[in-house]
Amino acid sequence: MFIDDGEDKPHHSSAFDDSTLGFSESPHHHPQKTDGRTRRGVQERQIDVQYTSDCIILPPTLFTCTTLVVFKLRSLVQMEIPGLVRFPNLRVLHVSLQFPFGDMIQKLFCSCPVLEDFSIRGYIDNSQAMAFDISTVALKKLEIDFKDQGFEYSDNEFVINAPILEHLTLRDNYFALYRLKNLSSLFRADIDVGDGVGCIEIYGWKERANQVYELLKGISNVKYLTLGARTMGALDYADDNNLPLLFPNITHLKLRVSNSSSWKRLTYLLSCMPNLENLEVSTKKEFELHDHLNLAAEPNWIEPVPEQTPTCLLLHLKEIGLTGFTSKIYHLNLIKYLLENAKVLIKMAINTRNLAVEEEVEFLRHLVTCRRGALACTIELSRK
Repeated sequence: MFIDDGEDKPHHSSAFDDSTLGFSESPHHHPQKTDGRTRRGVQERQIDVQYTSDCIILPPTLFTCTTLVVFKLRSLVQMEIPGLVRFPNLRVLHVSLQFPFGDMIQKLFCSCPVLEDFSIRGYIDNSQAMAFDISTVALKKLEIDFKDQGFEYSDNEFVINAPILEHLTLRDNYFALYRLKNLSSLFRADIDVGDGVGCIEIYGWKERANQVYELLKGISNVKYLTLGARTMGALDYADDNNLPLLFPNITHLKLRVSNSSSWKRLTYLLSCMPNLENLEVSTKKEFELHDHLNLAAEPNWIEPVPEQTPTCLLLHLKEIGLTGFTSKIYHLNLIKYLLENAKVLIKMAINTRNLAVEEEVEFLRHLVTCRRGALACTIELSRK
């Protein structure tokens, strides 16, 4: 299907109707309702392609708009773009695609010399290896979120070289390879990469888990870090002899873990962050291949000996937030450890909305017996 972008009169291909493709655009200084055409002076453009049985071919004029500053493209079908792409003034590019063709994403990115905010999401076909080079001196915010619907691992590779990048988000469910270079300005990172169904343990692909260590080394300058359950699970299965990590600047850490795994490296991560001030841990029971195959999946957090207590607990950690914790013994033991060893802790906030009434009684009984390393620490409970 080809979508014409006529300059003077609205024109639709005979195979096209308004329920398939939606347009939104904002001309400079004079916002107005448009009919989907690329008008002179347009600075913002948003295109949303709904489901159709045809492959969409967007108009060439759309991809040579010299005034465009913001371009957002979402397609639920396969799409082609013209050979010539040129966005000399584009600063924001958000793209969400189903199984993008070949070098389509690379072509879009390379046509935006002053791009500052780049987001790419979609489903990919791991049978076709993809190499993607994001090397730029202008990019400040980057999000990569690719999912594969199968159970195969990928040879896809992303090279990220962005000296003024401040905010990085990486998400996948198939262990893409990320090579990070020159990220000296990185301030915030949100990482949730790796296997989402437990195949590392079952098929023995530990080398994939080791890649996560290399990824984390490339973001060691961040101040705010979020690690998702996939990444925490991958760290569980990585080799113990990986080179040590160090995050000297991190003050805020958010961890998302599953209820029955992903705990092994918790204390180690805290020991890598000597200046940590704020810790948030959320747990959620989701489908796990362990349960489906009746495999043992006992929590694997082990309380360290006193001489291995992380420095941040002794000197800097002031606030802890816990969500999804239950009255299970391994949750209670972790809470007890944090309360006893966080010597300058001001507040521990615990969300108990997942607890039944009888569980909450047991939970509170345990909290009362916990000794506090910081006498002034308050415990706040909430069901919101």
